[in-house]
Amino acid sequence: MKKTSLFLSLLFLLILSSCELKQKLPETRIFYVGVALDYKNTNVNSLHGTLNDGYEMEKAFNKNAQKCNEKFFNYSLYQEGFDHDEDTISSPNYPSKLNILSAFDDISNKAEITDITIFYFSGHGSKDDGALLCGTTDSIGGKSMTDINVIDDSYLLSPIEIKHKMSKIKGKKLIIVDSCYSGNFYSDSDDTVDISENDDYYQSSFEKFFGDCEASSDKDIFILCATESDNFSHEPSSLLHSHPHGYFTRALLEGIGWNYGEYGTVTNKTEESVVADDGIQGKLCHGNPPACYSSNSLSIDNLYRYIKENQNIPLKITDGQRSHQHPRVTSGRKDLILFQY
Repeated sequence: MKKTSLFLSLLFLLILSSCELKQKLPETRIFYVGVALDYKNTNVNSLHGTLNDGYEMEKAFNKNAQKCNEKFFNYSLYQEGFDHDEDTISSPNYPSKLNILSAFDDISNKAEITDITIFYFSGHGSKDDGALLCGTTDSIGGKSMTDINVIDDSYLLSPIEIKHKMSKIKGKKLIIVDSCYSGNFYSDSDDTVDISENDDYYQSSFEKFFGDCEASSDKDIFILCATESDNFSHEPSSLLHSHPHGYFTRALLEGIGWNYGEYGTVTNKTEESVVADDGIQGKLCHGNPPACYSSNSLSIDNLYRYIKENQNIPLKITDGQRSHQHPRVTSGRKDLILFQY
């Protein structure tokens, strides 16, 4: 009788301890900073696919987080249209350089080691170093440039500044950039170099671009960008597409399971894409996203593979040279799992 009582007591304690373990398992939270600009309120060439990129990327990540029972915290900032009055540029949701950096600061005060912070940008990048062109803060002229060829530094957010801010955030960090010259976010390299497998090259790249940052934080930052450091990122003509996306972002959206409308090609869906109540076109597919391939996990390496296979950029001749766009990835010494289904 005593043996039976002892056994039941041990069993009860085991059940209690297992419940405590389950309760203490860390939850992954997604902190998302999305930035997209069409630049119509500046004297810079406007873009017509970036806002589709930004709105739908935010929603696609949010829907994937919901599917995986992960909490999603949104810090998206958008510039749309011609307004550049004081009310517009002073809004906390306006993508000025200060507001973007402030979003990183706020996340730094909240994120834990088990969380993932994602920064996504769709817009112009600087030829000099790949710096991102933020929203104008000129309420009179709406200018973002000092003259026709020189961009005002106060509107540029450099890779080093972004890396500084994100290195202070706990957990894993992912930088996704759809802009010209975005390869500057890690290195100049040719297509024969596989960044995710070459530790020495990875380390030297970060030392070159982020030499004044803590080396210990480098391994927690993952980068996925649209093209090389010396090349353009393309989008289709608005005359050809009524709902355009950048070619890189379009493939990325497909890879994470987003059907974006009339041109959506994700096959594992049971409903056609529609314009939702919030006005954002598209719908998340049923089942695992295509970039999962044969697994139940969505990782950066597999997204990179999917984008390379599905960008479908038309070949054309510009200034005597054929246009091309090669996505780049650096995931350090290991892959980053974004979602598990």
